[in-house]
Amino acid sequence: MLQAVHIDTNLVGLVEAWALGVDWADLVGSTSLDDGDCVRLLRRAMDVLRQIPQLPYVPDSMRKLARSAFDKLDRFPVTDDVTVSIGLDQLTL
Repeated sequence: MLQAVHIDTNLVGLVEAWALGVDWADLVGSTSLDDGDCVRLLRRAMDVLRQIPQLPYVPDSMRKLARSAFDKLDRFPVTDDVTVSIGLDQLTL
C-alpha cells in the first residue's frame, strides 16, 4: 500500500535556502533546529532527489531537475559522500 509523503511547508524554505547557496552558519542561525537536525533534514531531501531519476515513467526533464537539485544540496557539511582514493602501490597489508 502506498503512503502519502507529508511535506512540511515550514521546512521547505530551509532546503531551498541551502540549495541557493546560503552559508551554513546563516542557515542554522535562521532556525531553532540544531545542526544535526538540519543535516538530517537536508540528507532526507537528498535521498528523495536521488531516487527520482530511478523511477519509471518520470520525464527526462524531471530527472535532470532532480539531479541538479541534488548537486546543489550536496556540499559540506551535508554531503554524505567521502571519496578516498588509495593506489594499489600504497596499500600495505
